[in-house]
Amino acid sequence: MPPAESRVALLEELRVARAGGDSDQLHTTLDRWSLRPLTGGRNNHVYVWDDPHRGPTCIKIYYRVDDRRRADREWSTLTLLAEHGVTDVPRPLWIDRNGAEPAIGMSLLDGVPLLQSPNLPAALKNMTHTVQRIQAVPRPDCWRSWTASTQLRITPSGSPSCGPASSPSTRTIR
Repeated sequence: MPPAESRVALLEELRVARAGGDSDQLHTTLDRWSLRPLTGGRNNHVYVWDDPHRGPTCIKIYYRVDDRRRADREWSTLTLLAEHGVTDVPRPLWIDRNGAEPAIGMSLLDGVPLLQSPNLPAALKNMTHTVQRIQAVPRPDCWRSWTASTQLRITPSGSPSCGPASSPSTRTIR
């Protein structure tokens, strides 16, 4: 199955299994697709997928959907960081804008939770370096004065933009 078709089939089956409330069906789906749940998702479900085309992939399914459009905001942030060469954060791979439960695929970073690090001082130093790289990324002007009514546009490629929509497929985030 080509990469996009397998991803669509995986997401469809995973959404159905999760919605059904049957833990056996969910476990069967997780096993069939080589999915492993990760902890820590608050407004989403997070899985590791052994994608046969890309290798280990982190999948986030956003089950809390509201006007904050979490998936679009995360996608635009990951895209902005990737465009500016920040390599020690997940790389955006794809977005599925399913209205009920959007999903994002991103690269999986090696590591352990910070407090489980065998060398906490080194882990804190690395985290500080990453935060500094993120903060050094120039943000679109509309991000600097972000308010609840600010309009951010996502271009068809997934890049953030503050300008007017340039095509029917550009999405506005409020």
